[in-house]
Amino acid sequence: MSSYFFIFKREDDGELIRLYVKGLIGNMKTGILTEMIDDFKEHYIDNMFDKSSEQISKIYKKNVNTQHIYFKGQYSFIKPCESITKNNLEYYDESKFSEILKHIDVFFSREYYDNYTNEELDKYKVIVNPSKLLNIIDENINYAVNLNKKIYDNHNKLFKLDFDLLEQKNNLLKERTPYNLTKIIDIIKERDMINYVIFDIDSDITNVLIELYNCKFIKLIKYCSILQSSSILDTLETIKNSVSNVEHIKEIFEKFEKKYLDDNN
Repeated sequence: MSSYFFIFKREDDGELIRLYVKGLIGNMKTGILTEMIDDFKEHYIDNMFDKSSEQISKIYKKNVNTQHIYFKGQYSFIKPCESITKNNLEYYDESKFSEILKHIDVFFSREYYDNYTNEELDKYKVIVNPSKLLNIIDENINYAVNLNKKIYDNHNKLFKLDFDLLEQKNNLLKERTPYNLTKIIDIIKERDMINYVIFDIDSDITNVLIELYNCKFIKLIKYCSILQSSSILDTLETIKNSVSNVEHIKEIFEKFEKKYLDDNN
């Protein structure tokens, strides 16, 4: 059995604790020749755009493993050793260890990473379980596709709303009375929001969609195969930012949809 460790935040004081484990990785038994054939097929024969999420998940896992970082699901056996914080030794019994382990996905090889501080390893927190990562990507791709379709399907309705508001504003202006200023300002704000959805959100969600496709079908397969942790981390950081952008757009659009696109409106 080899030695690994993971990092978690202690509940009582929030301190980062390094917990060492002994473990056996089941898929290490795969033959070298088999891996070479799979790698050749993945990078030179298969069309990367035809790959399923499951296939990409396996490639991502393998590329992360080249950095001597592993996932909990790869282990056939894990048991706790000592954890080290500052100059003190701490030990967690099996019950406490099992509870902590429920929230852990990523393990570092002790041989390669033991000289790193917990703070230096903080940048690796973007690494997540392969299945979870692909689920996140696919969920956000699906949302972006559906949002684009909603904007397309309601394009005429939105333009008509904008035209109606424009007409209302012009009619109010013709009255030439200051009492209409508040109404005119409200109409301008509404038109701004409608045009923001038609043009800006449509453009933003399309850009996010392109970036997520790029990360899924190119970067996770091709760029992350370069044996540099930076290429993997950069790709994962890009995915994280793209997901954050989708959440931001989703929050804005849901309010807009409720006001302007619900069937009751």
